[in-house]
Amino acid sequence: MRMEWLRFKLKLPSPEMLEMFGEPEDVMDEYEVQVYGSTYVLEAFVNLEGYVEELKLLKDFVADGKLPGERWRVKWDLDGEIKGLSSSGLKRPEDRGLLRELAGIKKLSAGAVPPFVRFTLSTYDPFEVIYAAKSGEDEFLLAFVLYSFTALRVPKKVLLKAVNDAIRDAEREFERLTGRGGV
Repeated sequence: MRMEWLRFKLKLPSPEMLEMFGEPEDVMDEYEVQVYGSTYVLEAFVNLEGYVEELKLLKDFVADGKLPGERWRVKWDLDGEIKGLSSSGLKRPEDRGLLRELAGIKKLSAGAVPPFVRFTLSTYDPFEVIYAAKSGEDEFLLAFVLYSFTALRVPKKVLLKAVNDAIRDAEREFERLTGRGGV
């Protein structure tokens, strides 16, 4: 689905929740993020600090093609990895989970070119995995493979604006919460 605009909206914890938790570290897991454009994609709880870190990695990839340092985030050969996992017997739960992710990205990624880079936005309820990849001259694919099971094609300029706005909003909230700047 093509999106001409996109938003990552951070929802603050309720005043009751803020009152119940005294320490900023306790409040960090009480934020919700909504991802939407012309259609609603995801609403999930996030850890505020992890959310900002994930957004910055996504921004680096979209803006400059910079790959994250963690090799497990970057997938170049979906078919090869799927075949390798399938032939391994899938004894470990994490292998079954990865196979599910890779099969999802394979179904959703028509027209996108490797590398596929894994992000979670630090979601945990529901837990979502997002793979980003170039899908055209100035367009990116965002494939939400576990919970939403949907693929968005977003112009690079639109995606960068959405991510920059989300980083700004989350950093402001982090500063308000902790009394210190930047994550």
